[in-house]
Amino acid sequence: MRRSGINPKDPFFLILSSFSKFEVLIEDIVGKTNTVVEGWTTKIDDKLNQVSSIAIVQKKSAIAKVASTLLSKAEQKNLNPSLVP
Repeated sequence: MRRSGINPKDPFFLILSSFSKFEVLIEDIVGKTNTVVEGWTTKIDDKLNQVSSIAIVQKKSAIAKVASTLLSKAEQKNLNPSLVP
């Protein structure tokens, strides 16, 4: 630096040097943030798929229960004609 005439203790030089280091840190943070966001996106997608599958199973179960109840009532009415108005 002495050949260039720049004094490494010059406040302006120190500020520019700090900005350069800061820029590198920001670029690193952006890369890490993207990685974190991608991980979150994958986890959220997995959880949504899991919840969707559970909801479908619960709906099928509820429909089967209602259908069974209706069939039982229909069979009771067929066996007991006096229950039919």
